[in-house]
Amino acid sequence: ALLGKQHILVAGSGPLPITGINITQMGTRVTCLERDPKAFFIGEQIIHLAGHVIDSINYDIMDLDNLDQYDAIVGVVLLGICPNARRNYKAEVIQHILANVRRGTTVALRVPHGLGQLLYPSVELDSVEGFDIKRFHDAVLNKGAVPLDILESQINAWIAAEKNRLGNTN
Repeated sequence: ALLGKQHILVAGSGPLPITGINITQMGTRVTCLERDPKAFFIGEQIIHLAGHVIDSINYDIMDLDNLDQYDAIVGVVLLGICPNARRNYKAEVIQHILANVRRGTTVALRVPHGLGQLLYPSVELDSVEGFDIKRFHDAVLNKGAVPLDILESQINAWIAAEKNRLGNTN
C-alpha cells in the first residue's frame, strides 16, 4: 500500500523510528511526527546516527489540520496513547487524520505483532522484579543499525539470557 508514494508521514514515530527508517529504504521521502519532546530528540539522534535523511516534526497530530501534502500516513503502535491521560484517544486521532487528508491518501495503522510485541509489551516492564530497562536499551540500541530479522534474533537471545539471569525459565 505504500509502494509508489512520494511523501509519507509516520505519526507517533517515538524514540526508535524503525517504521520511518524502513520506509526510506523504498526511496520514499519520509517525515516522522512525534508529540513527546524526549522521544522526538532521541528519535532524531537515531535517525542521524543511522545516516538516514528523514524530516522530523515535534508536534501533536491533533494540532495539524492540513495533511494534504502526504500521499500516505502511517500511524504507529502507540499513536493516541498518552501516558499521563486517563484514556486512550486512538479513535479520536484516527478520526482526525481521516478528516484532514485529501481523497486517495493511504492511511495505515500499525499494530503490535512479531517484533513489535517485544518492543511494545502490554505490561509495564519497570514493575517486573529484576527487569532493568537500561540493560534492555543497551542490548537493543547499542548494536547499531541491523536488519529487523537480526534485531529480532538479538532481542530473543537477550530475553532468554535475562530469564536465565533472573532464574525464570518460563
